[in-house]
Formats: sequence, structure tokens, C-alpha cells
Amino acid sequence: EDALQKGISPSDAAFTLGIAPALAKEHLLNAESIGILCRDVSPDGLRFYINLFNEIDPQNMYMPKTHGVYHTWISVT
Repeated sequence: EDALQKGISPSDAAFTLGIAPALAKEHLLNAESIGILCRDVSPDGLRFYINLFNEIDPQNMYMPKTHGVYHTWISVT
């Protein structure tokens, strides 16, 4: 989980999981499609992160939930 907070590339995931980079990228894209991860495309390449916005209640987006990674991040900042 720490790696996903700092971001992980498909090649990092491939090395960690012992699978081909293309397969690791597919796994990461699938996790993104169901809202677990979000991606960042920059000059440094493609990286995936934990989706903090997944913890926001769409019915009351100005009131964050009182648990989870997003709440912890808000309480620290």
C-alpha cells in the first residue's frame, strides 16, 4: 500500500509481481477502471496511485468521510 501512495509504474508492478510488464499494466488499468487506482501521465512516464477521491461521498462532496486515506490526508494538512 505504501508503494501505491508514492505511485507505482507498470514496470515496478511487473517486477514485484514477477509478471510481464504488459500484463502488469493491464492489471493496473483494470484497478483504475473500478475506481481503486488513478493514474498520472507525466514526462517521467505512467504511474498509478491510490484513488483518494473514491472515499468522497458524491451526495455530500464537501463533507469527507471520517475514515480512510483521504480523511487522514485532510487531517494532516
